[in-house]
Amino acid sequence: MAKKRTFEELLNEVQKLADESKAISERVSSEWIEIEKKAGVLFKYEDLDKLDNLYFEGIDGRDYPDFVDAYLSNANLNDKELTTEELDYINENYTDWVYEELQNFIY
Repeated sequence: MAKKRTFEELLNEVQKLADESKAISERVSSEWIEIEKKAGVLFKYEDLDKLDNLYFEGIDGRDYPDFVDAYLSNANLNDKELTTEELDYINENYTDWVYEELQNFIY
């Protein structure tokens, strides 16, 4: 027959499992970041909403409404300016997001 455990024992066990789960999650997250870097992923889609101070160049009113030459030329993440490589990655891989933000920038 199983030994009855007190509420405190159960609570301690749940906390221990939660701590172990958090540690595993953090390890997997850091490993995933390394995998993404090796695969050439410089910027995640979910981080785009964290960008501020967006600036676009190459805007030509004669190219309305497509603005095919316009591109994100500057942005900050956590008060740190993105590198040219990161900006190029965003411009090349998140074209719909860039176009939407360009519309916000213009209008």
